[in-house]
Amino acid sequence: MADAPPTDVANLASLRDAIRADATAASTDADAVVMNVRMVAGLVSQLHHGIADVGTQTERAKAIGDDALVQVATTDDRITHVAALTDEVDARVRTIGRIAGQTRMLAINAAIEAAHAGEVGRGFAAVATEVKQLARETGEAAAAIQGQVTAVREATTAVAEAMTIARQRVAEIHAIIAAIASAADEQRGLAHTVTGIIDEAAQTVEQLGRTLAAAGDRLDAALEAPTPVADRQGEPSCSWNGVPSSASASSLSTPSTRSW
Repeated sequence: MADAPPTDVANLASLRDAIRADATAASTDADAVVMNVRMVAGLVSQLHHGIADVGTQTERAKAIGDDALVQVATTDDRITHVAALTDEVDARVRTIGRIAGQTRMLAINAAIEAAHAGEVGRGFAAVATEVKQLARETGEAAAAIQGQVTAVREATTAVAEAMTIARQRVAEIHAIIAAIASAADEQRGLAHTVTGIIDEAAQTVEQLGRTLAAAGDRLDAALEAPTPVADRQGEPSCSWNGVPSSASASSLSTPSTRSW
């Protein structure tokens, strides 16, 4: 019987143990990689949620900015309208003041003519004096109103200039918020993509670990299975890692006694 040399059996067993150890180590490393990848995936997921929250708040701020821009524009239009009305009032007051001045001059002339008329024009002179007094008061009131209108116009102009600057600032803020919203949306998409890639990598490493473990199991099964060997008559028998499980009758039986 030709048994497998013990040295070959030992070398094969040693090789099996080394391969098994390498496969176990690789599987352990794969598990560690999976754990790390899952941890990174969790962090990226938290980052994704954070970016989503930022995007939501940014969208809200953008909506508020849009509303503020509309309100500023509306207020600016109203101030412009008030300025136009102020100019119209100022023109009317100037007209009233001019008419009051002309009326006063006419009253003075009437009073002079009444004085020339003597006794006959005495009553007319009194009326002319009263008209002159009313014209003077009207002129003074018109001048006071004109002063107030001028003050209103100056304040309206200052407010209009301030609103113009405010509208520009709001427009700048709106543009910045829109840029932030766009960047947040882009980052949200990238984070989602990275999360998908990390999940796929984790699944791949997990599959690699399972493959290594299965390969180690198959290697153990292959190396521990009975190996056919040939006996003296050339018939195969079964050995366990090179050690015969059964031997020929001639090798296992006790020596027979020969009859002499």
